[in-house]
Amino acid sequence: VLDDDFKIGQLQAEHIGKKLNGKGKGVMLCGPAGADWNMNRYKGFKQTVAKKYPCLKILSEKWSEPNIEAPQKIMEDLLQTFPDMQYCYTAADGMSMGAANAVRSARKLGQVIITTASFSPEGADYLKKGYIDLDVGESSILLGAWAIDVAVKALNGEKYHKLVYCPN
Repeated sequence: VLDDDFKIGQLQAEHIGKKLNGKGKGVMLCGPAGADWNMNRYKGFKQTVAKKYPCLKILSEKWSEPNIEAPQKIMEDLLQTFPDMQYCYTAADGMSMGAANAVRSARKLGQVIITTASFSPEGADYLKKGYIDLDVGESSILLGAWAIDVAVKALNGEKYHKLVYCPN
């Protein structure tokens, strides 16, 4: 029982594509290289951009830890390299907060659409303040409840789905 990380990436691409009317340029802060959750988000984003928004240009893809500090430094550098970027995809909340801090410091708030996922309390605060544009929610309570349901079915010898995705 888990989040549909591919779908999370798709939702972020859809949001950016709609906000920019299918045209624009931006960067991806992809998270730690090789982790399943962010690789699926990455694939969902990239495939949706390629299929539905081919005029959304990805200027750079950077891999880092999903915290605040490393992505903030990376975003500061990317803003210098690509001062006219219009969007920033991030794999998780901490990364979006780092990116937003860099965008705010560069006085480009409102010029760069930032998307993310996880919907932590800190991420929700950045969303409320308008520092990030989209935070796809993950429901840990729903994940836990559905996992218990699957476990009970398995223990009772009932049929159950081997893979269950929770809605975001």
